Amino acid sequence: MLIDHLTAPSPVRPMPLFPEGLLVRRCFDCGDLGFEVTVEGEYKECWRKKMGAEHNEASPAGLVLSRSVADLVRRKVTIEPHLFYVARQLAAGTSEKPVERDRLIEGNFTFSKSPMRLFHRAIETLRSVWLLPVGSRKESPDGYWIITDAEDFAAWVARARSAPITQLTTIHRVARRNFPLFAEQLELEFWRDLGPQNTEVPQCSIS
Repeated sequence: MLIDHLTAPSPVRPMPLFPEGLLVRRCFDCGDLGFEVTVEGEYKECWRKKMGAEHNEASPAGLVLSRSVADLVRRKVTIEPHLFYVARQLAAGTSEKPVERDRLIEGNFTFSKSPMRLFHRAIETLRSVWLLPVGSRKESPDGYWIITDAEDFAAWVARARSAPITQLTTIHRVARRNFPLFAEQLELEFWRDLGPQNTEVPQCSIS
Protein backbone atom coordinates (compact mmCIF):
# COMPACT_ATOMS: atom_id res chain seq x y z
CA MET A 1 0.00 0.00 0.00
CA LEU A 2 1.06 3.58 -0.59
CA ILE A 3 1.01 4.30 3.10
CA ASP A 4 3.72 1.71 3.68
CA HIS A 5 6.17 3.73 1.58
CA LEU A 6 5.67 6.96 3.48
CA THR A 7 8.54 7.95 5.76
CA ALA A 8 7.85 8.85 9.31
CA PRO A 9 8.02 12.59 9.94
CA SER A 10 11.23 13.75 11.59
CA PRO A 11 10.78 14.76 15.21
CA VAL A 12 10.49 18.46 15.83
CA ARG A 13 13.38 19.67 17.94
CA PRO A 14 12.43 22.19 20.61
CA MET A 15 14.02 25.60 20.30
CA PRO A 16 16.76 25.87 22.93
CA LEU A 17 16.13 28.40 25.66
CA PHE A 18 19.56 29.98 25.08
CA PRO A 19 20.63 29.34 21.44
CA GLU A 20 24.36 28.87 20.87
CA GLY A 21 26.40 30.61 18.23
CA LEU A 22 24.66 33.95 18.62
CA LEU A 23 26.42 37.16 19.57
CA VAL A 24 26.46 37.32 23.35
CA ARG A 25 25.21 40.74 24.34
CA ARG A 26 26.01 42.50 27.58
CA CYS A 27 23.97 40.94 30.38
CA PHE A 28 21.03 43.21 31.19
CA ASP A 29 20.91 41.88 34.75
CA CYS A 30 24.48 41.99 36.04
CA GLY A 31 26.32 43.97 33.39
CA ASP A 32 28.60 40.95 32.74
CA LEU A 33 29.91 40.92 36.31
CA GLY A 34 28.48 37.44 36.90
CA PHE A 35 26.80 38.48 40.16
CA GLU A 36 24.55 41.13 41.61
CA VAL A 37 23.86 42.75 44.96
CA THR A 38 20.22 42.97 46.00
CA VAL A 39 18.59 46.00 47.58
CA GLU A 40 18.97 44.17 50.90
CA GLY A 41 22.74 44.00 50.35
CA GLU A 42 22.84 40.26 49.60
CA TYR A 43 25.35 38.78 47.16
CA LYS A 44 23.73 36.64 44.43
CA GLU A 45 25.06 34.90 41.34
CA CYS A 46 23.58 36.26 38.12
CA TRP A 47 20.42 34.23 37.46
CA ARG A 48 21.11 34.06 33.70
CA LYS A 49 24.55 32.61 34.31
CA LYS A 50 23.11 30.23 36.89
CA MET A 51 20.53 29.02 34.32
CA GLY A 52 23.31 28.15 31.88
CA ALA A 53 22.82 31.00 29.44
CA GLU A 54 25.76 32.11 27.36
CA HIS A 55 27.39 34.84 29.36
CA ASN A 56 30.35 37.08 28.70
CA GLU A 57 33.33 36.77 31.00
CA ALA A 58 33.82 39.62 33.42
CA SER A 59 36.26 42.34 32.44
CA PRO A 60 39.51 42.74 34.42
CA ALA A 61 37.86 45.55 36.42
CA GLY A 62 34.82 43.35 36.95
CA LEU A 63 37.03 40.58 38.33
CA VAL A 64 38.66 43.02 40.77
CA LEU A 65 35.22 44.19 41.92
CA SER A 66 34.02 40.59 42.25
CA ARG A 67 37.01 39.74 44.43
CA SER A 68 36.39 42.81 46.57
CA VAL A 69 32.72 41.96 47.14
CA ALA A 70 33.56 38.32 47.91
CA ASP A 71 36.05 39.57 50.50
CA LEU A 72 33.35 41.75 52.09
CA VAL A 73 31.14 38.67 52.36
CA ARG A 74 34.00 36.71 53.92
CA ARG A 75 34.69 39.50 56.43
CA LYS A 76 30.94 39.80 57.13
CA VAL A 77 30.95 43.47 56.16
CA THR A 78 27.57 44.87 55.16
CA ILE A 79 27.40 45.53 51.42
CA GLU A 80 25.71 48.86 50.79
CA PRO A 81 23.75 48.58 47.50
CA HIS A 82 24.30 52.26 46.72
CA LEU A 83 28.07 51.85 46.95
CA PHE A 84 27.85 48.76 44.77
CA TYR A 85 26.05 50.74 42.05
CA VAL A 86 28.83 53.32 42.13
CA ALA A 87 31.50 50.60 41.99
CA ARG A 88 29.67 48.93 39.10
CA GLN A 89 29.84 52.18 37.15
CA LEU A 90 33.54 52.51 37.96
CA ALA A 91 34.11 48.99 36.58
CA ALA A 92 33.02 50.28 33.17
CA GLY A 93 35.85 52.82 33.12
CA THR A 94 39.55 52.45 32.30
CA SER A 95 42.66 54.54 32.76
CA GLU A 96 42.38 55.58 29.11
CA LYS A 97 38.66 56.32 29.37
CA PRO A 98 37.73 56.98 33.01
CA VAL A 99 34.22 57.73 34.24
CA GLU A 100 33.74 61.46 34.62
CA ARG A 101 33.15 62.78 38.12
CA ASP A 102 30.08 64.80 37.11
CA ARG A 103 28.50 61.70 35.58
CA LEU A 104 29.02 59.76 38.79
CA ILE A 105 27.60 62.57 40.91
CA GLU A 106 24.57 63.19 38.69
CA GLY A 107 23.74 59.50 38.55
CA ASN A 108 24.17 58.70 42.24
CA PHE A 109 24.32 61.69 44.59
CA THR A 110 21.95 64.45 43.46
CA PHE A 111 19.48 63.45 46.19
CA SER A 112 21.88 64.93 48.76
CA LYS A 113 22.26 68.59 49.72
CA SER A 114 26.04 68.02 49.58
CA PRO A 115 26.52 65.70 46.59
CA MET A 116 30.23 66.47 46.24
CA ARG A 117 30.98 65.63 49.87
CA LEU A 118 28.93 62.42 49.67
CA PHE A 119 30.70 61.45 46.45
CA HIS A 120 34.17 61.83 47.98
CA ARG A 121 33.03 59.91 51.06
CA ALA A 122 31.81 57.05 48.83
CA ILE A 123 35.11 56.88 46.93
CA GLU A 124 37.05 56.85 50.21
CA THR A 125 34.82 54.06 51.58
CA LEU A 126 35.35 51.97 48.45
CA ARG A 127 39.08 52.34 48.98
CA SER A 128 39.37 52.04 52.76
CA VAL A 129 36.62 49.47 53.50
CA TRP A 130 36.12 47.62 50.24
CA LEU A 131 39.89 47.82 49.54
CA LEU A 132 38.97 48.57 45.94
CA PRO A 133 41.79 50.17 43.89
CA VAL A 134 39.85 53.19 42.64
CA GLY A 135 42.11 55.30 40.47
CA SER A 136 41.57 58.99 39.83
CA ARG A 137 43.08 61.71 37.71
CA LYS A 138 42.47 65.47 37.58
CA GLU A 139 44.25 66.10 34.30
CA SER A 140 42.89 64.90 30.96
CA PRO A 141 41.54 62.30 30.60
CA ASP A 142 40.10 63.07 34.02
CA GLY A 143 37.82 60.84 36.04
CA TYR A 144 37.68 57.63 38.07
CA TRP A 145 38.10 53.93 37.32
CA ILE A 146 39.06 50.60 38.90
CA ILE A 147 42.77 49.90 38.54
CA THR A 148 43.62 46.43 37.23
CA ASP A 149 47.42 46.35 36.85
CA ALA A 150 50.42 47.28 38.97
CA GLU A 151 51.83 49.80 36.48
CA ASP A 152 48.63 51.84 36.48
CA PHE A 153 48.49 51.56 40.28
CA ALA A 154 52.05 52.86 40.58
CA ALA A 155 51.20 55.86 38.40
CA TRP A 156 48.19 56.66 40.61
CA VAL A 157 50.28 56.33 43.79
CA ALA A 158 52.84 58.75 42.33
CA ARG A 159 50.06 61.33 41.90
CA ALA A 160 48.76 60.71 45.43
CA ARG A 161 52.03 60.93 47.40
CA SER A 162 51.16 64.39 48.70
CA ALA A 163 47.91 63.10 50.24
CA PRO A 164 47.41 63.14 54.04
CA ILE A 165 48.90 60.25 56.01
CA THR A 166 45.45 58.65 56.53
CA GLN A 167 44.96 58.39 52.77
CA LEU A 168 48.49 57.06 52.30
CA THR A 169 47.68 54.35 54.86
CA THR A 170 44.59 53.44 52.84
CA ILE A 171 46.68 53.30 49.65
CA HIS A 172 49.06 50.87 51.32
CA ARG A 173 46.19 48.64 52.49
CA VAL A 174 44.68 48.64 48.99
CA ALA A 175 48.10 47.76 47.57
CA ARG A 176 48.52 44.85 50.00
CA ARG A 177 45.12 43.50 48.99
CA ASN A 178 45.47 43.88 45.21
CA PHE A 179 49.15 44.35 44.37
CA PRO A 180 51.21 42.75 47.19
CA LEU A 181 54.59 43.08 45.44
CA PHE A 182 54.03 46.80 44.97
CA ALA A 183 53.00 47.07 48.63
CA GLU A 184 56.40 45.66 49.65
CA GLN A 185 58.07 48.25 47.43
CA LEU A 186 56.09 51.01 49.13
CA GLU A 187 57.24 49.79 52.53
CA LEU A 188 60.89 49.78 51.45
CA GLU A 189 60.56 53.29 50.01
CA PHE A 190 58.93 54.50 53.23
CA TRP A 191 61.82 53.30 55.42
CA ARG A 192 64.37 54.60 52.93
CA ASP A 193 62.76 58.05 52.87
CA LEU A 194 62.46 58.07 56.65
CA GLY A 195 66.23 57.71 57.03
CA PRO A 196 68.25 56.74 60.11
CA GLN A 197 68.18 60.28 61.47
CA ASN A 198 64.40 60.04 61.92
CA THR A 199 64.27 56.63 63.57
CA GLU A 200 65.69 57.68 66.95
CA VAL A 201 63.20 57.58 69.80
CA PRO A 202 63.13 60.92 71.64
CA GLN A 203 64.07 60.76 75.32
CA CYS A 204 61.27 61.67 77.68
CA SER A 205 61.71 62.63 81.30
CA ILE A 206 59.36 61.07 83.80
CA SER A 207 58.31 63.44 86.58
